Amino acid sequence: MSVTLLIAWAPGETRGIVTESGRAIELRIERDQAASLVGARFVGRVARVVPALGAAFVDLGLSAPAFLPLRARARHHLTEGAAIGVVVTKDARDTKPPEVRRLGDAEVFPDQGPVPRRLDVPAAAVVRLLASLATVPFDAVVVNDADTLLAARRFLRETRPDVAERVSLEQSRDLFDVHGMGDAFASALSTRVPLANGAMLTFEHTAAALMIDVDLAQAAEAGVAADRAILNTNLAAADAVGRELRMRGVGGAIVVDFISMRDKADRQRVWDRLALAIAGDPTPVELHGWTRLGHFEITRQRGRLSLAEIMLEPGEMVATPTTVALTALARISVAATQPGPITLRVAAKVADLLEGTLRDALEVAIRRCGRRVVVERLPDQDRTTLAIDGI
Repeated sequence: MSVTLLIAWAPGETRGIVTESGRAIELRIERDQAASLVGARFVGRVARVVPALGAAFVDLGLSAPAFLPLRARARHHLTEGAAIGVVVTKDARDTKPPEVRRLGDAEVFPDQGPVPRRLDVPAAAVVRLLASLATVPFDAVVVNDADTLLAARRFLRETRPDVAERVSLEQSRDLFDVHGMGDAFASALSTRVPLANGAMLTFEHTAAALMIDVDLAQAAEAGVAADRAILNTNLAAADAVGRELRMRGVGGAIVVDFISMRDKADRQRVWDRLALAIAGDPTPVELHGWTRLGHFEITRQRGRLSLAEIMLEPGEMVATPTTVALTALARISVAATQPGPITLRVAAKVADLLEGTLRDALEVAIRRCGRRVVVERLPDQDRTTLAIDGI
């Protein structure tokens, strides 16, 4: 099976899609602002040791102290105020701080300099994207931007020299569309996923877990007994669940409400199918089995934020102002050269970003398209409003 990584650079954001035999299997987003800190190394100051939690809180100079789980022995050797080296293992999400682990004896950090401070230099977006896919084997890497090509080759020559020479440039208005992946991100954010037989998966994020419901919906199999039809639907759902968890980057607790089955052998077949569906996932996944209510419990290791956590408002299936603004910049940057300005009509919150923290990205988009861009603020419009005239 041929595995290709498509990398689409745009001002302020770089996206990646891993395809296997022409089908998307994993998606990535790296933003220039609010980048993932997973893998970043810090010298931090122990702010508080909490034996009851079996943890400490470490000041990294971020908005909130990081959470450091401790083994029982380590709790007695860590004092408040001490400087320690740590690496981030989980990004902050909602009200939860980032999580870190202590650097080992072999991972020496400099003892001179201010505390807290970051030890490594923040990498470019394409480098972070490639590093996050370090265990995925690629037959080819295709990028849409010359500078991104050079950065990707430079990084891969140091880390994966066998892949470095398989990076190619394909400058097109929309790399993903050209490769049939134009709707990959929208599909991975959808709450409903249809199955081939007319059944449906419904995804619902809660504070505690991701809930997935399997619904027969319009499923129909002529001449097939009811028990067999239910099993076939659950098997198809198991395939889809394994695929969607990886695509969406979901972590933590997952509960799947399969259609009820009376036969224990059928339940085992669904379990086996799930195991097969997650076998290629580079992120550790554990199948915990059936509950007494007939639900199936799964955990997938947390680390990076999921696509929904990056692109959508918390608890809503609505794009954040940042997502809307970056979508606009991506479209502007590839606009055709022609007379007249480009006018962006956006909600006030999106305009604030384009005139503030994303101003540099807007300037890059303007230079790329070679045209004047006017941002028109629509104060009474919904935050997701986006209209572009002149392209």
